[in-house]
Amino acid sequence: MNIQGLEIVIKSARGLKDVNLFSKMRVYTVVSIHSDNNNYNSSKKKTPIDKHGGTNPEWNFPMRFTFDVAMAMQITLVVKLKARRWIFRNKDIGEVRVPMMELLESFVGAKGEKHVSYMVMTPSMKLKGELDFSYKFGEVKQYPLGVATGTEAEAEVGSNVAGPPPPGGLVGAYPHPTAVALAPYLPYPPPAAGGYQQVGYGYPPPQNPSIGSMLASGVGAVAVGVAVGVAKMAVYHAIFADGRV
Repeated sequence: MNIQGLEIVIKSARGLKDVNLFSKMRVYTVVSIHSDNNNYNSSKKKTPIDKHGGTNPEWNFPMRFTFDVAMAMQITLVVKLKARRWIFRNKDIGEVRVPMMELLESFVGAKGEKHVSYMVMTPSMKLKGELDFSYKFGEVKQYPLGVATGTEAEAEVGSNVAGPPPPGGLVGAYPHPTAVALAPYLPYPPPAAGGYQQVGYGYPPPQNPSIGSMLASGVGAVAVGVAVGVAKMAVYHAIFADGRV
């Protein structure tokens, strides 16, 4: 994925429509990049509120964005101008919409930043006032597919641009994640001929006695019983033989 940086300085506006009835307007802008079908939206960035200029505010506020180069023909830079209010909801003054391809084509051959002015379109679709800003494009850098355009990519777009520093106190680019080496996967060895052998648990499996063994056990018991009976009779005759004589 090819990611390119865009650095913008929102400078000033003049001749804006006054949307306040009794007080001087306090004007700020909200800047973003998105596509017409809303399938591509960047983070929104705001300028400070100009409290004194009224219909001719000044900011000179830098900001930065990144975008996917493959989406350049489908995305638009949008600058919305709003009036800050104390009680009621903030009021829309108008907006400026510039296709990204128009900015790219105008930047061809430019040395450094390019200054431009665009008419402001009011909510009633009338042109009223102008917005001045400057911009320049950074280098095109490659990121792995699936890396979202955002803080990580923006951190690599120049070092002199306004914006939050990277975490951990680092200056410049965010460190890319380090690949972790994983142990190789070792599959189980194939089974030997006849299939896997079942592992025993230390006790021999019980065996069913056969009919022959059962008969042998019964005959043996009978023989023992007969022998014991014969022995008892012999003892009896030996004891009582003298009494009969």
